Amino acid sequence: MKMNHAKLTMVRFIPLLILALSLVIALAFNLHHSLSFASLKAHHGDFKNMIGIHFIEAVFIYCVTYTLVTATSIPGATFMTMAGGLYFGLYGGAILAVCSATLGATLVFLAARTALADFFYKRVKDRLPKMTKGFQDNALSYLLFLRLVPLFPFFVVNIAPAFFNIHLGTYIFATFLGIIPGTVIYASVGSGLESLIASGQTPNVATMFRKEILLPLLGLGMLSLIPLVWKNMRNGAKT
Repeated sequence: MKMNHAKLTMVRFIPLLILALSLVIALAFNLHHSLSFASLKAHHGDFKNMIGIHFIEAVFIYCVTYTLVTATSIPGATFMTMAGGLYFGLYGGAILAVCSATLGATLVFLAARTALADFFYKRVKDRLPKMTKGFQDNALSYLLFLRLVPLFPFFVVNIAPAFFNIHLGTYIFATFLGIIPGTVIYASVGSGLESLIASGQTPNVATMFRKEILLPLLGLGMLSLIPLVWKNMRNGAKT
């Protein structure tokens, strides 16, 4: 029994150790300052040469970096997605970004459920009451909606489900599926950056907030809420 308890204790601290290591690496490589379009333009040629010569290594470095950015909540996920579209193409960049962001978010979710529960609870406790009904009625539908429609900051949506007893599989599935549309949009913008970099221009991140982009995302978000609405209607009919 003592051995099992010790193993469980160690398992609880694995997400904490991974996040701590991620933070150390992020600080060591000064990621919070390096993830900028100015840095991208300055090293664009070097990045292209590296990818051409060491493609597999470049993919690995990109995925690890994106996972670190998501897990440590360093501002830069949008930049990383666009960079993925630039260097790996629309579809390749989107796939790598979705997988990396899902992995990083899952690490944060696990840490919030175990060793860092108190720390993360203090960061999101003011937002939790607004989410309670949605998660209680239909966790999958509501989490998918929050991933599709950015009502709350990304890091809040990463952490909050940990305090509503959401199944890990549900969290991973909703996260993976829900971030695909937005990721594809940013990767698409990134795939067209080559000419902008050559001309010295800066990409317009505000593209994401045009109505022709936001309305389809809002529509998808509303579709994801159908199971929740249907459940409430059935409960109302029974009463």
